[in-house]
Amino acid sequence: MSLEVLSTQVDNVIKTLDELRDDLKKQNAGAVPRLEWEQRNRFVDERFQGQGREIGELRRMIEGRRPQWPAVLSSVVAAISVTITVVVLISNNAGI
Repeated sequence: MSLEVLSTQVDNVIKTLDELRDDLKKQNAGAVPRLEWEQRNRFVDERFQGQGREIGELRRMIEGRRPQWPAVLSSVVAAISVTITVVVLISNNAGI
C-alpha cells in the first residue's frame, strides 16, 4: 500500500468522523439535559398529585352535602307501608 492511498483513507476517516460529529451536534441541539428533564417530570408529578388530592377533597365535600335520598325514600316507603297495613287491619276488624 502506498503512502498516498493510506493518506487518502485517513482523510476519508477524518471526514466521516467530522460528519458524524456534526450530525450528533444537530441531534443534541434539540435535546433537553437529563437534569432539566428530571426536574420537569418531578414538577409535573407534584402538580398531578396535588390535583388528585383537590379532586378527592371536592368529591368528599360534595358527598357530604348531598342529601341521602335512598335513606329518605326508604323511610317514606316504610311509613306508607305501615299506614296501609294499619288501615287494612282496622277496616277488617271494623267489618267494613
